[in-house]
Amino acid sequence: MKQRQPFVDKYAKDLSPSDTFVSLTGVVVSKGESSFILDDGSGDVVVLMNSEGLPDYVRVFGRLLQTEDGLRLQGDFFQDVSKIDKLLYKKVKDLINKN
Repeated sequence: MKQRQPFVDKYAKDLSPSDTFVSLTGVVVSKGESSFILDDGSGDVVVLMNSEGLPDYVRVFGRLLQTEDGLRLQGDFFQDVSKIDKLLYKKVKDLINKN
């Protein structure tokens, strides 16, 4: 059985076409039928995923796609993170990403 790569926690500004499986945490700023825009404070990303019932603050896990319009995230699933301390989360994420 082939083992899948782990999801790498990223900021939108740090995404590159060489990334495959990523997670992004941010505010849902706009919703469409089959997509939404996620803003993580460093930039925003179009997430291709049903937005019905989506909370305002989420962590999305998915596969990064290179399209004619730029990078898009094909969302696999999301985690409701609306109850976490957003400033503390950002501090910890920044510390982890420095290494």
